[in-house]
Amino acid sequence: MIRQVLAVLLGILACGLVVGLVEALNLRLYPAPPGIDFHDPTQVAAHVAKLPAAAFVIVLAAWTIGSFAGGWVAAAISRHWPRACALCVAAFMLAGVAYNVIVLPHPLWMSVLGLLLPIPAALLGARRHGGRA
Repeated sequence: MIRQVLAVLLGILACGLVVGLVEALNLRLYPAPPGIDFHDPTQVAAHVAKLPAAAFVIVLAAWTIGSFAGGWVAAAISRHWPRACALCVAAFMLAGVAYNVIVLPHPLWMSVLGLLLPIPAALLGARRHGGRA
């Protein structure tokens, strides 16, 4: 059981690292205006509302690739329940996506895909590792 908990925690960590790296790239491609206060939801929402569609595609890719990587890592570490561990990683990703789409303005297509893709991506990651997904 401890191995499965560790698998989920490290899968979540891998997912977060991938999402963070891809979103950091996105921030370099589409920088925020100088002086923006990222702790002020109004300023962040105004900035996000002005972003081009390509920026949203990159964020969606980050969420999906992160879920894949997290599912792969969870399956690689888990011995008995690779699919369940990958699904736990996807559940954490879904919680983050749900919070993100509630707090910040997103196009409808991104919100829908952001909520639909983490589960199959994490299961595909588990399957690519060889887990019974």
